[in-house]
Amino acid sequence: MTVPGRWTGSVYFSDRVFAYVGAVATTGLHAHHATQVAIALDGTMLELGDRTELSVEARGFVVPADAHHAICQPTRALLLYVEPESDLGGALESVVERSGVEAWKAAASTLPALDVGEDIDLRAVVEQLRGYLVSPIGGRDFHPAVQAAIDALPALVEHGEVRVGRIAKQVGLSESRFMHLFREQVGIPLRPYARWLRLRLAANALRRAASLTEAAHAAGFTDSAHFSNVFHETFGLPPSALVKTVTWVE
Repeated sequence: MTVPGRWTGSVYFSDRVFAYVGAVATTGLHAHHATQVAIALDGTMLELGDRTELSVEARGFVVPADAHHAICQPTRALLLYVEPESDLGGALESVVERSGVEAWKAAASTLPALDVGEDIDLRAVVEQLRGYLVSPIGGRDFHPAVQAAIDALPALVEHGEVRVGRIAKQVGLSESRFMHLFREQVGIPLRPYARWLRLRLAANALRRAASLTEAAHAAGFTDSAHFSNVFHETFGLPPSALVKTVTWVE
């Protein structure tokens, strides 16, 4: 099967999950604050590389959050991006080692056989994975101050009110203790985490048919160029590669 070297497919977006299915093009080396499940479709293979420049072909991978990687060849694939603070993201993080692309390939073999035939229901696939991996008795355990910050940050980011000192005071810690604890438990510092939340806001604006400039401003980026640069660093391609060629699934 010949796969076009561009992104054409469908996107499902919810609070802590992005899901994409369709044609996948190559990307630059990038890292995002989401655990990624990548599964090749239609009998194809997916070639993924890590920051050591090693690349491996496989039917599937689980990539840890914030791990640098690249898609090396065009193909057709299902891509799930799950925030590691969620129950599903925490469960996925527990099955994958951070050592590199070979470990990411091995982690995919622990997942259930997902329903990825024709007419894939992206929401159903997410729920199938959640039902297999997530315990009904609870999810990840964060320090109460970190959990309070995670809960408060989406609204603070939306209103442009992210101040480390103010957040630390609200959760009852010194600024230095809060910053250390947040990075230790979330995996990245507060400011990159807030930048990830701004990308989520921008994606939601694009889902509502906003232009790139409108989405950038809605999410608190300086302009569309700033938004495009951050998007490229995070996903390995510019947002313009997606906005006109994907269909949003409600």
